[in-house]
Amino acid sequence: MRKQFTAIIATLLIVLFAGAAQAALVTETFSGTITYAADDNVFGVSTDDIFSWATTYDISYLASDGYLVIGDSDDMALSVTVGSRTFVETEDDFYGSGDFGAPLLEFDADNNIIAISFTVVDNDNGYQFVTDTLDGTFAIYLLDDEGTCTTTEIVTGAFSFDAAPVPVPAAAWLLGSGLLGVLGLRRRKA
Repeated sequence: MRKQFTAIIATLLIVLFAGAAQAALVTETFSGTITYAADDNVFGVSTDDIFSWATTYDISYLASDGYLVIGDSDDMALSVTVGSRTFVETEDDFYGSGDFGAPLLEFDADNNIIAISFTVVDNDNGYQFVTDTLDGTFAIYLLDDEGTCTTTEIVTGAFSFDAAPVPVPAAAWLLGSGLLGVLGLRRRKA
């Protein structure tokens, strides 16, 4: 029985340490509310609909000024889904790394996301997606015939920076219940 217990502990340690290599990556999912939607917009959303956004980032890239550039690593990601359209980090007009890289996440002193900076120009479909880091909103504007952004808003929304709870994976529950079962068997035999 001692050999079985040692094997279980060794397996558990291997699983825990194997995950530690990616421990710096954090994935958070958020939602927000559509505050305005033009009739018959191409995204198929209405006022008060919910939109979602998610990010995966490595907090070790956080600069001392509280900003993190998603473009600093291929492992990091950002997406905003508004109705039928998902905007992703590589579409950002300023996507890349360094001081002028984008998109940006802004963090408070407790490492909570408090703002997002993300801009996508879609010339093929005639609109521009822009976030406003000062008030936590976004707007999707029409482009004119020359591809210049107008002041005509198609959709606007307000970001929520309260992360949705991340569920515990089923594998963790299975492992935990298996360990409890082994301990129960061990007690029963003793």
